[in-house]
Amino acid sequence: MRGPATSDRDNNPKLIKSLAANLATKIVAPATGNGANYGNTGKRFQITFSTANLAARKGKLSKQKSVVDYSQLSRRVQLIQKTGGKILGVTEVV
Repeated sequence: MRGPATSDRDNNPKLIKSLAANLATKIVAPATGNGANYGNTGKRFQITFSTANLAARKGKLSKQKSVVDYSQLSRRVQLIQKTGGKILGVTEVV
């Protein structure tokens, strides 16, 4: 059983009944697909990005790659964008 205690489709509250009767509620695992896969936490990802134009003019590489854990992925993407970089791609490292 997932979702709120009541539903727009069915005004029969299943969760409230099971709580009132002190019964165990059946737990349904979340659906996989559409980004709902929780197996990403142990994976590593390679971020390909271009640096800001100012850094490229100074002779630094304008296209770079960075390999990070899933837990660091969001923070790294935000840092790249904050410094003016552009994300070119994110791929899973096998």
